[in-house]
Amino acid sequence: MTALPWPQPQIDADAWVAETAVVIGNVQLAAGASLWPTAVARGDVCPIVIGTGTRVSGDHWRRCDHRPSGGGARGNA
Repeated sequence: MTALPWPQPQIDADAWVAETAVVIGNVQLAAGASLWPTAVARGDVCPIVIGTGTRVSGDHWRRCDHRPSGGGARGNA
C-alpha cells in the first residue's frame, strides 16, 4: 500500500479485497463486503462507504466528486 495525503482506508477484518483491486483514501468496507479484481474504491475527495455484505464487482469504480454549484456530492458508478 502506498501512503497518500488522505485518510487511510478502514477495512473490516471480515471484508475481502482482491489483490488487483484499488482502495484509496477515506474508504470504509464493512464486514462481509468485497472488492473483486480490478474494482476501484476512491475516497480522495469524499468518503466512500461499502456496507455489510456489499459486493463491488471487477471493473467497477466507486468515487464521488463535488458538484460545481457547491450543492454537495454525488456518487458515480
